[in-house]
Amino acid sequence: MNTFYAALLSPEEKYISLAGGGGKSVLIHKICQECVQQDKTVVVMSIFPLYIPLESKTVISTDTDIIKTQVERELEKNNPVYLGSKFGEKRIEGFKPGQVKKLLPDISADHIFIKADNTQGRSISGLDNFNISVARETQRLIFVLGAEAFNQEKQEKFISTSDAYWKSKTALDPVDIADWYLNHKVFKTLAQKKIPMTIFINMVEDIFHENLTIAFARKIKLAGIDRVVYGSIFNSEFHIVK
Repeated sequence: MNTFYAALLSPEEKYISLAGGGGKSVLIHKICQECVQQDKTVVVMSIFPLYIPLESKTVISTDTDIIKTQVERELEKNNPVYLGSKFGEKRIEGFKPGQVKKLLPDISADHIFIKADNTQGRSISGLDNFNISVARETQRLIFVLGAEAFNQEKQEKFISTSDAYWKSKTALDPVDIADWYLNHKVFKTLAQKKIPMTIFINMVEDIFHENLTIAFARKIKLAGIDRVVYGSIFNSEFHIVK
């Protein structure tokens, strides 16, 4: 059976950063559920505010010793643990990048997922506030792109950037989006550091989106991204671009 877990990462990868827009929070929750089913322990943390599922266990502290003790207690019960610095409104607050680096070695989970950007409701981008220092600590970056943005008219809710590349564009064509990502300084930096990357094109649930997705996926795969997957967080139908 296909799973988000198997499609997007490898079992030996402990530190996984997630970025992008269009289903990142739900994707993290789905992967956590699958980890539990496979008896793998998992912790979720962020450098930005993080929404948490109601049934998830939370550990809220900035004290390393308290975090280590409480996280280990919950992991023994095979609970996914969401880690935050304090409670916020409907969310938990994240940690500073330096705090994340300090905490990682003390957490004994099989996988630690780190939310490394904040798209603020946009379906693409997030690169404008992506944290490179956190990505350096990770063994895989999963980048989420909401396919509902493809071929939409250029709107603020889909992209917020002063990049001159978009000034002459009237719609978010998949090939243009691929070019924009691949030439973005953040993407180039990640490639130079040889951080393994998975691009997950989310919400591909009909022929229209699938046709657009294939054009995007092929172009970005040729650029050296080692995994390109398209599908939907609402089902388990995945297609891995060879």
